[in-house]
Amino acid sequence: MFMTEYENLNHMERVYDTGGDKQLIDSAKYFYLPHSYVINDRSRTTKLRVVFDGSAKTSSGVSLNDTLMNEPKIQPDLLDIVVRFRTYKYAFSADITKMYRQVLVHEDHRDYQRVLWRSDPNDEVKVYKLCTVTYGLAPAGFLTISCINRLGDKTTNTKLKEIIKNDFCVDDCLTGADSLLETTELRNELISIMRGGGFELSKWTTNHTDLLPNHNKNEITTVPMDRESVKTLGLYWEPKSDCYTYVVQVPKVKGEVTKRHILAGLATLFDPLGLVGPIILMGKILLQSLWREKIGWDSPVQHHIQLEWETYNNCLNELNSFSIPRWLGSDKNKQIEIHGFADASMKASVRVYICAQ
Repeated sequence: MFMTEYENLNHMERVYDTGGDKQLIDSAKYFYLPHSYVINDRSRTTKLRVVFDGSAKTSSGVSLNDTLMNEPKIQPDLLDIVVRFRTYKYAFSADITKMYRQVLVHEDHRDYQRVLWRSDPNDEVKVYKLCTVTYGLAPAGFLTISCINRLGDKTTNTKLKEIIKNDFCVDDCLTGADSLLETTELRNELISIMRGGGFELSKWTTNHTDLLPNHNKNEITTVPMDRESVKTLGLYWEPKSDCYTYVVQVPKVKGEVTKRHILAGLATLFDPLGLVGPIILMGKILLQSLWREKIGWDSPVQHHIQLEWETYNNCLNELNSFSIPRWLGSDKNKQIEIHGFADASMKASVRVYICAQ
């Protein structure tokens, strides 16, 4: 059904050949992308997504991605974006709808994006080629982001140019300004220039209701102000209180604990701002002790380590009640100083002590 949407939107087109479908499939002049799907129940819009595998090896042992250039990094680091987002008194986030699929691929290159598809197991297998940039290919991000940056280069508004080039992380935009009027104007101009390039903004979230676009809700998805939290770039933002929160789903310990269990549990904690760094550090110290003991990935850890992990695991639930203001409370008339602290001790005792306080 999802692939049918590709066809209905002209994002892929049927391939016909007088030599028959067997010739289409067997020909060495094309590349056929394997594809599967992932389901994300927490997604605000698309629960099911098609995943294309450009790294799948052919009979020659070479994949399509092996023949394509790797993309250079042309967007700021995630940390830069989320830190800058905390400096705006009035803030909003938005997402580009189907970003990759808004950028057309040259007709000469579409045969390298062929797929086999049938809507029903009883139907014949049909050959299609994808007409747009395909997520799963090495240069996809670079090609799409380059198009977005080109829109920024075209605008004469310096502030808007900075937003397009510096406040987007792939398809997510986190930005704002110090006054409601300025933020509203930036929002309107951002919608206009992005739409001019074929990119529609959706999934709007803001800390002020006046910043929600007055569009038909069938066109743009907005998030109610009373929603508990919204995930933006891996962070949970509660727009009503304008605070960052943490949603921790602690993996349950069943049976014996292994190093793989501990690493998987720590990987669920995403903290780009380092707000709960001392807490995560405790788990990393525990994992470090396992490396020193050279325990196998699936070998049971010692009993005292398992007890320590279970205690730590249970305490992580406390993070679900933790929140911190998004806005730093600064303005242009205040001087801001940033101080950093580090500890070189083996057990990071200073950080642990601060955490305990």
